[in-house]
Amino acid sequence: MITSRIRLSGLNIRDGVRTITLTPLSEAESAALLARIVGATRGKAEPDGLAALARLSGGHPLAVRIAGEHVAERPRASLADLAGELRDHLLDVTEQDDHAASLSTVFAWSYNAFREEVAQLFRRMSVHPGPSFSSEAAAALRAMPVSRTEMLLNSLAKAHMINHDTARRYRFHDLLRLYAAERAALDDDGEEARQEQRRLLDWYCSPRSMRSRPSRTTGHRCPTCRILARSSPSPS
Repeated sequence: MITSRIRLSGLNIRDGVRTITLTPLSEAESAALLARIVGATRGKAEPDGLAALARLSGGHPLAVRIAGEHVAERPRASLADLAGELRDHLLDVTEQDDHAASLSTVFAWSYNAFREEVAQLFRRMSVHPGPSFSSEAAAALRAMPVSRTEMLLNSLAKAHMINHDTARRYRFHDLLRLYAAERAALDDDGEEARQEQRRLLDWYCSPRSMRSRPSRTTGHRCPTCRILARSSPSPS
């Protein structure tokens, strides 16, 4: 058995190796795994808190394990309170004796292997407010041809840093979007990022964007456009 965060398509093509892509855990599966870590009695006593922790993990098995260990070490704290505490810094929670077990460290293994062009697209797409985005939207943000943008997006998807949603649409895992935003804050020029966000807003407000949306939106602006308008700088 060979495991990898990156799809090893070459093994399938050359050697006929069967590949299996593991999907995120469901909320019920995440809650069941958390209950095993924190104790079934505690989980049954606070089902709402357990469910909040399961949702926070987004179905990522390592996130479930990290959250579970964090909770198990604090037996007197309520699960709901701990879920609120973890909401803003689950990426960086780690054990003192194993800093390699943090989500940020694990995500960095894939991120640091990217060419700068791919890494930059990963960071910049964190500004997209919707649950999924099209290759055309990404191309508008980066001001590059759609064909080139799709190649970069497929590199991200191959490393499971984003997921294929539907044809020519992609989806961020919530924790990976947060990681991308944190890297953007550290690595990117703020003014350039604002200009890209303005390009994305202009594209969403143009008739050209209609063909790449999952469904047509009534009115003058789609919800994504309204969200971007609230956070984008005014044109000079």
